[in-house]
Amino acid sequence: MADLSPEEDVFQPVSHEVLVGGECWADNAAKVFLHNGFCVLKKYGNTPLITPALCERCREVSLARLQQLLGDVKQRGLDPKRDRFVFNELCSRTPGGRRYDMHVPVLLPNIMAAVGAHDDACWVALHAAIDTLVRPVLEAAHFQLERLDLTNIGNPPDSTARVIAVDSAGCVISLPGAPDQHFHPDGTARGLVNVFVPLLSICALLGPTELQPGSHVWRQSTLGPEPRNAAQPISPLLQRGELLLFDYRTMHRGRANMTMQPRPIAYVVYSMRLGIRDSHNFPIDAPL
Repeated sequence: MADLSPEEDVFQPVSHEVLVGGECWADNAAKVFLHNGFCVLKKYGNTPLITPALCERCREVSLARLQQLLGDVKQRGLDPKRDRFVFNELCSRTPGGRRYDMHVPVLLPNIMAAVGAHDDACWVALHAAIDTLVRPVLEAAHFQLERLDLTNIGNPPDSTARVIAVDSAGCVISLPGAPDQHFHPDGTARGLVNVFVPLLSICALLGPTELQPGSHVWRQSTLGPEPRNAAQPISPLLQRGELLLFDYRTMHRGRANMTMQPRPIAYVVYSMRLGIRDSHNFPIDAPL
């Protein structure tokens, strides 16, 4: 592994792709995730991580639901392609962004109760498939954090506060013509992990997610906290059903959708620390 020191002038990333099912794959994925701030889980052999049929069903359901919600937005007197809006069910955080974050209830039996009603079995199956793949990686990350001396990248969390809990879920859909986003983190709290699953294979024209390796680590300076110098951005071209795990603090952006089709990406957010949740990306008191 490359040196994790935040005093490096230039961060040295490691290969971000890990084959699921290979030798010690979960341990390797955890190492890459902790080092780079993200990792990509790819299939080992011919068996897909998440079946194309399930991805296609979720794609159909998500696009139909988006059209219904955009109709509700229009009933509020807003232009969904022009205006900024933030509702419990749907957010468009940039005027003219043509990029929508749609809330989906967490549907994982025996893990977390669903928030609201939802009758689409495809989300249950998708969330369960994601959890089966992600949980071993986060468990390995916890184990590695307990062994590592993390004094140079921040105070390690109390081991008694370490958990693996599903926080929220949704689907980000960028429409044709959606422009590049600015680089941003999803949050600043340590312990939140976002898991992206593209519901169709991503090419450069569809607008992949671009990430800055190493940008999840901050250091103290004379002017206060500042991000460590990150490496050159990386834009993984994910195949349908592959997984991108990234730390909430990792700087990233969605690239422009230069095709004629929507780009839906399902996601599940995990918390690795007791009491840490995403309480800012969606409101709780602004229903459509």
